[in-house]
Amino acid sequence: MSQNVYDRDDFFEEYSKLPRSQQGLDGALEWPVLKDLVGDVSNQCILDLGCGYGWFCRWACNAGAKKVHGVDVSSKMLEKAREFTSDDAVLTYAIEDLEVISLPEEQYDLVYSALAFHYVKDLSRLFREVHGSLVSGGRFVFSVEHPTFTAPKDTPKFRTSDGREDEYIWPLDSYAEEGPRIRNWLADGVLKQHRKIESYVSCLLQNGFTLNALKEWTPSLEYVKENPKWKNERHRPLFLIIAAQKIS
Repeated sequence: MSQNVYDRDDFFEEYSKLPRSQQGLDGALEWPVLKDLVGDVSNQCILDLGCGYGWFCRWACNAGAKKVHGVDVSSKMLEKAREFTSDDAVLTYAIEDLEVISLPEEQYDLVYSALAFHYVKDLSRLFREVHGSLVSGGRFVFSVEHPTFTAPKDTPKFRTSDGREDEYIWPLDSYAEEGPRIRNWLADGVLKQHRKIESYVSCLLQNGFTLNALKEWTPSLEYVKENPKWKNERHRPLFLIIAAQKIS
């Protein structure tokens, strides 16, 4: 079973303060890249795995999707999603654990997920379910925290050549050691699964997908010029974004 940290009061309170919680897709800096990979969703049946507040689900409905279904392990997240949703004829939600979810065969044109799979231990099983749930030619677009972002707990800070300590530069430590890592993010004891970029791609290929795109998101120089506080976020990518497809 997944660690349902989002239903912890301390975590959820802090999560609700994030820009992406308060502003939706406009507060998610990586959204333009995801939107470009998602493309036209008109008249499509869509599944959102780890839908959270349902921002993408509602965007897809407004963009002309025929049917949208969002699932999440957190009752608190789905409570917010339903609070913001008015069209329950096109859009539905359900509590599901991505570790054990069972998906209908050849149901969806697009399966989407944002920042959920780094919580999933058995990713191969989930990708196999996703592949089976897509129609021929169906697309799979998702984002995760970039693997270089999930440094082990208490990793020493980087020291520059003149001895200064830079709290923003994270050393790339134990990258090849895949598996669970505990991080104190928004609350103590958050369990995430670290895996290499190679492992995400291999898992897709092994489960029948064709890789269409792979993006490593960092803020652009233009964005940093307008928002100088983000300059240190160009030291390593924040997000890994992948688009794949079921050919047959």
